[in-house]
Amino acid sequence: MPISSDHVLAPCPPEHLSLLPLSDTNQEDFFIITGYNDTKHEHVIYPEFTWNVMAYAIMKTERRKLTGKKKQFDLKIFLGLPLDLILEIFGHLHPIDIYHIVQTSKSLRNIVLARNSASLWKTCFSRHPEVPSCPPDISAPQWATLLFGPEICDYCGTYSALPDFTFRQHLCDACLGRLCISKVAALYEPDDIVWRLVPATHKYVGYHHWGMLKYHGLQHGEYMRKDLQVMTQKLKELREDIAKNKSGSKAVFEAFTESTEEQHAATCNEWAVEIYNSVENEYEDLISSLRARITERLIGLGHDPDDISSIDLIKNLDFYGPRKTLRLTRRFWRENKPSFEALIASRKEKRQRFERETLLYTRRRAIQSTYFEYQKTLSPMTWETFPDYTALLHFEDICSLLNDPSDAELNELVCSEVFAKLPEYLHKWHQLQLQRCFALLPDTKATGLTDPTISMHKLYLATSVFTCIYSDCKGKNGAAEICLFGWDDVSVHAGCPEFEMNAPNHLAFSTSGSVIAGALVSFLGLDPTTASVSDMDRLNARLLCAECPQKPHKGGKGRQIYTWREYVKHANDTILDALHLTQSWHLLSPDTTALVRLRERKPVDHSWTCNHCAAHVDDFVSRSDARKHVRKVHSISAPRDGDDIINYRGADIRRYIKKPDILVESPLAEFRCARCPDMGKRLYSTRQLEQHLRRKHKVSTLEIGRDFVKVQLIQRSSTTIDSSAARHGTTIS
Repeated sequence: MPISSDHVLAPCPPEHLSLLPLSDTNQEDFFIITGYNDTKHEHVIYPEFTWNVMAYAIMKTERRKLTGKKKQFDLKIFLGLPLDLILEIFGHLHPIDIYHIVQTSKSLRNIVLARNSASLWKTCFSRHPEVPSCPPDISAPQWATLLFGPEICDYCGTYSALPDFTFRQHLCDACLGRLCISKVAALYEPDDIVWRLVPATHKYVGYHHWGMLKYHGLQHGEYMRKDLQVMTQKLKELREDIAKNKSGSKAVFEAFTESTEEQHAATCNEWAVEIYNSVENEYEDLISSLRARITERLIGLGHDPDDISSIDLIKNLDFYGPRKTLRLTRRFWRENKPSFEALIASRKEKRQRFERETLLYTRRRAIQSTYFEYQKTLSPMTWETFPDYTALLHFEDICSLLNDPSDAELNELVCSEVFAKLPEYLHKWHQLQLQRCFALLPDTKATGLTDPTISMHKLYLATSVFTCIYSDCKGKNGAAEICLFGWDDVSVHAGCPEFEMNAPNHLAFSTSGSVIAGALVSFLGLDPTTASVSDMDRLNARLLCAECPQKPHKGGKGRQIYTWREYVKHANDTILDALHLTQSWHLLSPDTTALVRLRERKPVDHSWTCNHCAAHVDDFVSRSDARKHVRKVHSISAPRDGDDIINYRGADIRRYIKKPDILVESPLAEFRCARCPDMGKRLYSTRQLEQHLRRKHKVSTLEIGRDFVKVQLIQRSSTTIDSSAARHGTTIS
């Protein structure tokens, strides 16, 4: 007959209640047996531990002793024996067995808890000296409850409260902090006699878990507040008796104040810690054994040992509790095998992905190395026009070589076969960049020109100004945007890491830069429609920004001197950042320009290389180091720039920001010393000139022509260009 929920939930008939075990017990009996007097734990959510580890370890040890022995399960004959004989038999049991007998039935509880049964408890504890003996200030049943009972706080009912052998109670962490106090709290003076008359616990928390089971000692210990209050009141009474000169009061006080320190609690603590450690060690051994058996079985199923060993398969499994099994049973394997294989599959995927990424990295390094070897076979003057090696990865053959699905690494032979086509690849790449660059010119769409060969000269004009907005390029050169003038600059900028990845998005035609460059070309007497970048470089003019304010410099004030390229970049930055509403400039005179060029320093960054060998193909050096190399290796005593050593202009070089040259205008420095060789390299103000001639040349009376010459600083100035108009591609004066 099937059972319905009504049958299951129906109350048990009253006449059947007497047949249930412990049916005649009540709450008061529970409190008497366990020693607990609070029912708050009924509403407490059970934490991780609700079982007594010490009782569990003892029961397990005793159970092992009975292995193979015949057990008597029918107790009818036993309960019919005389009481004295029953007590004699009970005397051979372990104290934990007596504690369990108390909880079996009311008749047995009455026998064990009777006053005349005190010798029974004493006998049981004496026959098992490994268990701490019962101290005189507590009854044996209460001591057994403290040792073997549930770990529930005696005050709040919280679980996982280990026994405190000093206070003879179970205290949770919260109650321990609430009820106890240390000397640090300064309730009494540190040397007050009350501290040594009150028992102190050296247990600093009420609960522990696996791996934290030792009783940690505090410097001063923890004292019960109520014990301190009672002891303080008792000492007060004894001192009052002494003050009243009662007979024998001093002797009573001295006898009372003798140290009450005991070692029993420390011994119990050591016993508990030893049991906890043994249980923990046994648990770890079982975990290791279980892990080894699981690993062995998974390997047998074909899983990789490295994948298994790199993860903790049983990390998230719950093995805590007295009835939890640590055996590899069929049920355990059936329930956990899917999760094990899922973890291994995830780990295998990560491992394979990492191995693949490592292989691709190795292949990229091999391609890069082969690329460098190829560059060494060519003239160093061509290196700056070569793209970054990452651009090669987009060619079909090299891309297929890189992403080959096999696990084989690239070798020199395989790379050499593919790199035999490299000249063809590089030619196609340059043609592609040329088309992209040409397509950025503003008049390409307007005129409908699509073939770069028809109007290739447009890319070489000084007005063809482009900007690279890649952040690393801006950071290396210290500008808001790096300016590239014509195809020569764009072609040598091919080493920019973003050139191929984001082209043409990172490269843009600068409308404002083109307008300023065109105005400069016209200002210098050239035709903007035909003047090339090289034409402007040959003029080698020097300019001042007429819109910039004068800045302090070596005791005076002045403005920065620019080449035409530097000024276009400066003007472009100020237009984009809206720093100048208008643009205008001053052209320095030929004499001033020649003097400025004498003072200008050569680049100091590591961007130089020998033009006779490939020693610096992947490690460029400073100009001085390049000259030393040419003199030492190639026996050229006077290396020449451009012939023996060359400056590499590629974008993959970190360049130092050029130190600006300042033309001092306040006070106006417009004189040169005629007595210095070649009239020196410096311009002087009137005061500076007098001091220089007096100190160095011992001249007190100055005569123009003989002692100094006056230099015209500014040859002429430009008209004004509206910045907003230049930004939109028009010039409004």
